[in-house]
Amino acid sequence: MAELKNPKVVHPDFTSNGSGGNGNMDDKYVSRREFESTVKNLDRRFDETNSRIDRLTTALYWLAGIVFTGIIVPLLMLMIKALFLSK
Repeated sequence: MAELKNPKVVHPDFTSNGSGGNGNMDDKYVSRREFESTVKNLDRRFDETNSRIDRLTTALYWLAGIVFTGIIVPLLMLMIKALFLSK
């Protein structure tokens, strides 16, 4: 699974106007383009996860239907036979 490049957390330093005293703020802030790219990657991952959940839900419905058909219906038929067809 590919890892996302996480934007760095901003910890402002109020004693030196937020720049940390060195004047270079490249490592403390994220550009709008990087942020939007990260958000798009997260949206894509959520969409992939959602589609996986949808496929698993569909598979579980099919499995439940097969179990119902294979177990419950024969038991109902046996009960009907025992109640109404026995003499």
